[in-house]
Amino acid sequence: MTIYYFGNALRPDDTLPRSVIQQLKQQFPAYAFIHADPTENWWRGEKKPVIIDTIEGLQRVTIFRSLDRFEKPPFVTPHDYDLYTDLMLMRKIGKINSFTLIGVPQKSNSSMLVKQLTKILSNL
Repeated sequence: MTIYYFGNALRPDDTLPRSVIQQLKQQFPAYAFIHADPTENWWRGEKKPVIIDTIEGLQRVTIFRSLDRFEKPPFVTPHDYDLYTDLMLMRKIGKINSFTLIGVPQKSNSSMLVKQLTKILSNL
């Protein structure tokens, strides 16, 4: 299974997924963990990609399989292109059938986060 994880090392509020990925790689050696960026060609052809990303406003790790619970972000310039926009477009043109987005809060205890992600990934 391929797990895409997002996160910007230059933004402290967006680095949590990146900070725990090595521990997840050790626990799931058969999974391919790929760092991705929605402004680049990150998708490798899966019809049901699995994604880990920081989501503003979350209090706990949450699984999303729809974009309905998200506010549509403003799209004023190409700099506003984000994962929401990418997933919306890929569904619209039929590149993906569905997705599993594992949302991580901006602030969390790393060891607790690893436990929660381990449980979720074990059940996928």
